[in-house]
Amino acid sequence: MRTLLLPVCALAAHGMAQSRVPQLPPTTPEAPAAVAALRQGLPPKVLFDRPRGTDVWAIGHDWKAGFDGRGVTYIPFFGSEAPQNFPLRLELAEVRIGDERLALPAGTPREEAGTVTTDRGALVETVATTTDVVEQSFVFHELPTRGAIHVDLAVQTSLQATVVEGGLRFANEFGAVHYTKAVAVDASGARQSLPITWDGDSVRMTIPADFVANAKLPLVLDPLLDTNPGIRPGETLAQRNPDTATLQSPNRSLVVYQRTWSATDQDCYAEALDANLDRVNLFTLVLDATAESWVSPEVASSQFAGNYLVVAQSTLGGISFIVSRLVNGNGTVTSQVVDVERAGSVGLPGNNFAPDVGGDPFGGTLAYYCVVWQHATSASNHDIHYKLVQQDGSLLATMPSVLSGDPSYESRPSISETNRTTEWRVAFERQRTVAPFDGNIFGGGIGWEGTLTRPPYAIDTTTAFDAYPEASSPIVQQNGGQEVHLVVWDRSNGTQGDILCNFVRVDGLTLGQFNLDTLEAGGVFAARTRTNPGCDADGLRFVVGYSEFNGTDYDTYATTVRYDATLGALLDDVRQPLGVTPGFEDYETGIAAYHSAGLQTSSRYVIASHNTASNDIAVFAYGGYQAGPFFSPFPTQCGPLTVTPSGEPIVGGTVTIVANTPAPYGFVLGFPGYTWLGPLGCNCVLGVDQGVLGSGPLVFTIPADTSFVGTALSAQAYGATGTNCFGFLALSDTIDFTVR
Repeated sequence: MRTLLLPVCALAAHGMAQSRVPQLPPTTPEAPAAVAALRQGLPPKVLFDRPRGTDVWAIGHDWKAGFDGRGVTYIPFFGSEAPQNFPLRLELAEVRIGDERLALPAGTPREEAGTVTTDRGALVETVATTTDVVEQSFVFHELPTRGAIHVDLAVQTSLQATVVEGGLRFANEFGAVHYTKAVAVDASGARQSLPITWDGDSVRMTIPADFVANAKLPLVLDPLLDTNPGIRPGETLAQRNPDTATLQSPNRSLVVYQRTWSATDQDCYAEALDANLDRVNLFTLVLDATAESWVSPEVASSQFAGNYLVVAQSTLGGISFIVSRLVNGNGTVTSQVVDVERAGSVGLPGNNFAPDVGGDPFGGTLAYYCVVWQHATSASNHDIHYKLVQQDGSLLATMPSVLSGDPSYESRPSISETNRTTEWRVAFERQRTVAPFDGNIFGGGIGWEGTLTRPPYAIDTTTAFDAYPEASSPIVQQNGGQEVHLVVWDRSNGTQGDILCNFVRVDGLTLGQFNLDTLEAGGVFAARTRTNPGCDADGLRFVVGYSEFNGTDYDTYATTVRYDATLGALLDDVRQPLGVTPGFEDYETGIAAYHSAGLQTSSRYVIASHNTASNDIAVFAYGGYQAGPFFSPFPTQCGPLTVTPSGEPIVGGTVTIVANTPAPYGFVLGFPGYTWLGPLGCNCVLGVDQGVLGSGPLVFTIPADTSFVGTALSAQAYGATGTNCFGFLALSDTIDFTVR
């Protein structure tokens, strides 16, 4: 076998000229992709996490709880529409045996087999969990005396306590928590039910002296916690704001998203997927299920480290800060949440918002993640800051660098998925300080080592209302050698929204701006509102995703765009429907190309969006090209010779065509043609024009040059397996394919 190369000069000279119209496969409006739905369901087990290395957190079906060494904070799920969390804090206040008060030092909680255990000195506090209930236990392995045991728990909650049969009910108009069924059990199995009393701010349970006197140690005091009536978050909990990143070798992707526990508490989850969009992890990955509220998660990858960095805006106690967490390529979460920027902890005073993160495909240890965010200098002055994060998740420096410190309101920074080992591209919004106070789009560049390589420059400063910019990874300009990024954003005129796009060279020069709405499909859908754009690059082209309002709901589409130095923007694949569920919102487009995770050109993209009907996070494996079969046979067969094509006829891709014979055979590769060979003594048809010959099987690598998109090619095999041609040859059908 050898590789057959059709000369590039022949491709360029032939262009689109054809001596016959090739019989190409019809396209289809369906997305050319497998789709995975990350549906919020009830977890089959309690999920545990230790996000900051000390406290243990757990989440079940309708509850989550934190264990900090002194007590438990139980947070019931009262529905995503609940205005806030309503936690119930239970903490050991006093334990007495008779009149002797026992010491209760704080312990270190540890989890094993679904039970959290904390050594409190005189006793061991254990919490056994199931998906529906939490069973709290106080275990006495030793007793200094055999008097009655009084256990007092301090309670902190805004829920109203009432006495009910078997214990207490803590409730408001959104739901209730029951603390009931206290029982004393000794090692021999003897048991006695106990009352739970309430004095207005604390709970008391007492094991009578006669039971203690005869108890065989260890002696256990067990009450139960449960949310009643339970509201199933699997049926009601909203999932939103997905983002995705990829690893190139092996092909992996991580999808991150947030779930609404209450109006003031968003949790964050992830799924690691393989090349077929099948889960790598057995259970959903918990990134945050604490009392913090994580919003707008973003993710990037490091190919050398084989991991991902997830960043989010976290809010606790009215303070907003930037957090990060590593996820390994094998689908495991590291144990530590890192504060990237948090007032009083690391960095500058002030609140921080809207982070984004870029990765680095460099194959060595000197590769970093770059985190950008919006920093509040004052109420009217927000700036864009950034920091580098090392491959192990630690900060390279504690103090941030300033990308833009203009005395205006700057917001919503976006950083490219990758720096292509050299420079990240950043786009952000800057509000005009005078009328009409609209938003303008600016950009900047950050070098791989953290230097500000491109100070802020204007991308669009018209008086239109521009917002929500997104910056892509780069392609290499084919005729100039410079890197080119695509920046996309929302533009609103008050009645509808458009998607604006701008090609930006690595030095900040804008190469051309266009309105996707008017350029796409000849402007047929230009009157529709579009919003929430996302974009990335596969090394040669760009994909733009967006949400479009069809009159009743939003749908998600993707369009492939390439840049031509002479012609500007060219659309190769228009309006591929991704999420188009009738009557329900299919919204948002988090996009990552496999190219963004490495230096090898790849047309593959992973695109994530959410669907409000089923609370799914939908994930699409998008090829960046027109849907439909790749190959189509043209009937030219004479004799028993047949061929089977495989591969992908895309720029940079490889096509392989194999014949059904072990005997020596050859191929002719060229452009679609039709030549009757009868006058030459061959009772066959040659279906190829301007062809070149080579031995079989055919292995043809299409040049990685987007100017060849749309070029129609044909291949036909010949072999000494028949008598139809010159008495000893056979010809196969001609295989037509068009470069996508």
